[in-house]
Parts: sequence; C-alpha cells; structure tokens
Amino acid sequence: MACRETSYNLEWNGHEPSAVKAGIDAKVIDVVRNNRPLDGLNEKDATVIRFGRQLFRDKKVDSATFAKAAEVWGKRGTMDMVAVMNTYAVSGYFAIAVDERSPEGKPELPPLK
Repeated sequence: MACRETSYNLEWNGHEPSAVKAGIDAKVIDVVRNNRPLDGLNEKDATVIRFGRQLFRDKKVDSATFAKAAEVWGKRGTMDMVAVMNTYAVSGYFAIAVDERSPEGKPELPPLK
C-alpha cells in the first residue's frame, strides 16, 4: 500500500514477484496497483487496502476501519501494520525527492486517479 500510495516503483517492482510467490491473490495486487474498488476481495485484504488508503490519502483512519483491523490482527498487529506501511512510505518519499526511476524494462505504476 505504501509503495502504491507514493508511486514507489522500484520497491513495488521488487516486492510484487515476492507477493505472488507468497500466494497473494493476483486480484489483490491488481486492485492495489490500479486503484480499483475493493469489490470481491476477502475481508482481510479489503481491510488492509482500506486502512492504507485512508492512512495515506485521508490522513485519518476512521473508527470503523481501525476497529475492523484490530478485530482481525489485534491492536498490536494493527500498529505493526502502520509501522511497516510508514517505513515504506518514508522510503517512497526519499525516492520522490531524488526523482528515482524504475530500472529499464520495469513497469511504472499507473498514476493514482
């Protein structure tokens, strides 16, 4: 989510194959990559994506989304998710600052709409 929200192509391209190998559903990757609606995703995947979108876009996670995340992963697990997302977001902002580009032959993330 953080790589998508900061358009951090280098990190996205590095992690997408690992996500596929780890068994992340291709539909989930497509929803995140292309900013698609959460329709048809399981509850856990939809919660992570909704949480990340609210965190980065709205700069506020609503109470219902936080409660759902805490129900699924516990408060500690939810805060761990925030820490991981923020670590990648910081890296993404560094990439923005230095105008980092994807390596030749690697795709760019589409602009967020």
